[in-house]
Amino acid sequence: RHQDVFDCCGNDLMKTSSIVGTAMGADIMKTNRVVIGEKKGKEKAKIIYMARVSGFDALYDLCIKFNVKSGVVCLRPYEESFRKFQVKMKGKARIFGSEYRDRQRNLLKTDEQSGVYSVSRTEIMDKTHSWVKGGKLEIPRKCEEVKVFAKEVCNTAKVLETNDLTGDRIYRYRPVGDKEEHYRHTLNYLILALLNLR
Repeated sequence: RHQDVFDCCGNDLMKTSSIVGTAMGADIMKTNRVVIGEKKGKEKAKIIYMARVSGFDALYDLCIKFNVKSGVVCLRPYEESFRKFQVKMKGKARIFGSEYRDRQRNLLKTDEQSGVYSVSRTEIMDKTHSWVKGGKLEIPRKCEEVKVFAKEVCNTAKVLETNDLTGDRIYRYRPVGDKEEHYRHTLNYLILALLNLR
């Protein structure tokens, strides 16, 4: 629910930069969604910035401005542009591409050589759900962007699906509402990016 997300709001406005090493999650579409956060203990985080931006140049500028040391970005549909961004960030931050796997048994498989995470979609969505509901995430105080963030985080639901051929049943997250759920994916990627933040 939107109120669950708003319950994560702290008293701080969004920051405009950071000298502390941060983590970033970005969902790349025609208009990218990006969240930047700080690690707060073992399992908690504080999002200090969120925005909708265009292109990888804007993403690069934010990484520099916010001292991003670890980032996870969706690998597709713009893999070639992502690869250029990944190379550009080399030496500045550890950047991984991410791709979802519906039937992967483990939460995460890492290909260090190609810089790609394969992620169990259902499991990572479960994690961000419990992150929000469990009080492990702080976000900036309520503003227009936080309202968009809340809407998109809530635009997904876990449903039980049955395979017509085999009869197998499996839970999957599917878009609901206006189907814009991009900020939810940025949360998934932020959790992964925080794993590499010391």
